[in-house]
Amino acid sequence: MVSSAAYGEVWDSYWRDLPAGQGEALWDGDPESSVPYSLVSAHLDPGLPLIDVGCGNGTHTGALADRFPLVLGVDISDAALDHARAAVAEDRVRFRRMDVLDPADAASVHRLTGDSNVYARGLLHLFTPLERAAAVTAFAMLNGTTGRLLSYEPAPAAGQLLAELVARPDGPPPKVARILRYGVQPADLREHETEDLLLDAGYHIVAAGSHLWRSTESTAADAPVDIPMRYVVARRTA
Repeated sequence: MVSSAAYGEVWDSYWRDLPAGQGEALWDGDPESSVPYSLVSAHLDPGLPLIDVGCGNGTHTGALADRFPLVLGVDISDAALDHARAAVAEDRVRFRRMDVLDPADAASVHRLTGDSNVYARGLLHLFTPLERAAAVTAFAMLNGTTGRLLSYEPAPAAGQLLAELVARPDGPPPKVARILRYGVQPADLREHETEDLLLDAGYHIVAAGSHLWRSTESTAADAPVDIPMRYVVARRTA
């Protein structure tokens, strides 16, 4: 398992060098067009706090502020959190460093917020299988007995799309190239792997399906790049 320090250094380097402002990162598009927000309204309890795990520069954290009594963005990168605090001024939004692979860290956040909804976008696919299981354990701690999880991860077809972008004759587009340059290696999740991880951790699947996420990258013909995604909504079993 990669150490927390190594993850923190990789992401601190990425976010420290990234220009401020929305849209500089591949995944930092318009929240309303890039996330199935209907699932938030339909399946997540609006009376509970929401924890945005791997919040990055806080674009989605801030966009969720009017839907929950408190939204907490957590990330392992202090540099990302600096971006987020500078960009988001909503009263109901807070930011905090958290290592999703450290159960003690997740338990500490749960003591702060109580049972919470969890929104995890594009996180599990970056980890090894053992690390994915550890991250799901952290989600369960944050959910407690009453919170629900919305996991939103690249589908298997996203790996093929990424390979095509990397193999372009003129080289990868700039935002993809930046990710690879900092040593971030997106990994493919198997079909239904997220559901299997959650079932093994004692979750019940409430809803699941496919969705196209509009990234901030463009094709060689200047068309937007839409990433095939898989969403899963789950709750803890009694």
